[in-house]
Amino acid sequence: MAFYSSKTPAKTPTKNVAVEEQALLAEAEKAKGQQEQQQQQQQQGQAKKEKTEYPERLMIYHAGTGKTTFLGTLRFATLLLFAGFGLVLTPHYLKSGAPIQYPLASLACGLIPLLYVGYFTTPFVTFIHLRLPPYARWSTPILQRFAKTAPPNTQIDVTTLSLTGTPRHSSMMLSDLKPTKQRFGMVNFERDTAALNKKRKWWRWKAVGRFNIQEGNEKNCRAGWVWRDVAEGIRARAKAGGGAEGGLVGNGRKTGQ
Repeated sequence: MAFYSSKTPAKTPTKNVAVEEQALLAEAEKAKGQQEQQQQQQQQGQAKKEKTEYPERLMIYHAGTGKTTFLGTLRFATLLLFAGFGLVLTPHYLKSGAPIQYPLASLACGLIPLLYVGYFTTPFVTFIHLRLPPYARWSTPILQRFAKTAPPNTQIDVTTLSLTGTPRHSSMMLSDLKPTKQRFGMVNFERDTAALNKKRKWWRWKAVGRFNIQEGNEKNCRAGWVWRDVAEGIRARAKAGGGAEGGLVGNGRKTGQ
């Protein structure tokens, strides 16, 4: 009896350790299963997000790489030309005591190309991006319906060329754009920028209010056809006298008053 009683206490710690190891293994398996489940849910969520066919900020107009590069280079070249004639050659003539016609001609050679190119190329639009609501991003048929009935408060981002040929971005709503014909047809859309310019600092450039959005560029980007439908809606809304609160949607269809 003394022999068995001396052996029995020695087996108890080993048994307890085995039970604890099994419990730890069970908890580890449970935690591993929860982690795998969370990873699967995250992957499913990402798959749902990636399932949308169109991005939130969709390019609907692209003037073309060739045109954009050429006009940007032309604007920068006229700026350099003005710097050479107006800021270098003209002061040289004045200091040397040359006849007055020489500095005047030099200044005109630098200033006239700068003003001419700036006047006709400032409205040139290179890109237009449309802010899409979530439901309009799922498929092309839904996007087509949205483009034809886009609300006036839909936001768009219009990119033009600055004085140095760099991109300049302007954000606005569809109701801000109005069809027009100015500068010998070089401006076909405009917006009222009086309120924006009042809020700007005196040293900042004035907001862009005139745009030259050329037709026939639908093939330059994937969703170029969207701008065609949106532009028709803008013209129809302007013809009907609608605006941001005019009760008109998209191509001029009346909404409930």
